Amino acid sequence: MMNGPQDKTELLRAMTAARSEWLGLVAQATPDRLDEPGADGDWTLKDIIAHLSVYEWWMAAQLEAVTRGERGRVAVPPGPAMLPPGMDTLDLAARNALIYVHNRARPVVEVLAESDQAFAALMAAVATFPDAALTDPDCAAWTEGETPLAMIAGDSYEHYGDHIPGVRAWLGAPQSTETRDC
Repeated sequence: MMNGPQDKTELLRAMTAARSEWLGLVAQATPDRLDEPGADGDWTLKDIIAHLSVYEWWMAAQLEAVTRGERGRVAVPPGPAMLPPGMDTLDLAARNALIYVHNRARPVVEVLAESDQAFAALMAAVATFPDAALTDPDCAAWTEGETPLAMIAGDSYEHYGDHIPGVRAWLGAPQSTETRDC
């Protein structure tokens, strides 16, 4: 995190810049390609968008809880792309597989709209999050010793960065069948 944002202003700027880059990349896909497998293994670009949204919703819910004075992990609010309560305790591969299964049949238009909502919710949660808590690894149980600043990065701008190279390659090259865990 040394090279990353060190305060809320820098964090919001990094999130906005990464989101802009991500949306520019998504816009390069024709609407019919959004449901085409191969953007990341068997995943479609729509699947990746839903996947990113789940993590943004989850992080927004955790930040909102800390802002309300709660220290424990909170369940993600109900919604089409949300995981059932308690599913966020699964290991990464199982959680990502569940996100995929839960969202794969959803319409592209719904997933895109929810993506915008999830990002807006995360931006709002970061904006109201207590400044001092951003660098406090003990502000809540869900941080598990990491600072919220680092955890927000992992579920927002760094997460986009995890998927951007693969999507770029998919947009410009033959489809791949390789899968990734992130």
